[in-house]
Amino acid sequence: MGVRKPCAYLWPASSLDPSLLGDFTCMEVSSMSFERAQELAMAIKQKNVTLRVDQLHCLALHFSKHLIPKNLDAFPEDMLLFFK
Repeated sequence: MGVRKPCAYLWPASSLDPSLLGDFTCMEVSSMSFERAQELAMAIKQKNVTLRVDQLHCLALHFSKHLIPKNLDAFPEDMLLFFK
């Protein structure tokens, strides 16, 4: 059994295997810059990764603390349900 590397330290996100893209925690997302979280969300959509509800909520919460991204089409549709 290997040691799990936190998602926040594996970049660029677009080069990650889909199984790693869906293996992030809320704590990792909350420590990311807006740009890194945006890159992660875009890679998740491009690779059609299915996320858990807690991950979708966490990403949406992280983005709601900043400006809403201009290109919402680049993000997973399921995440948009959690924007307030």
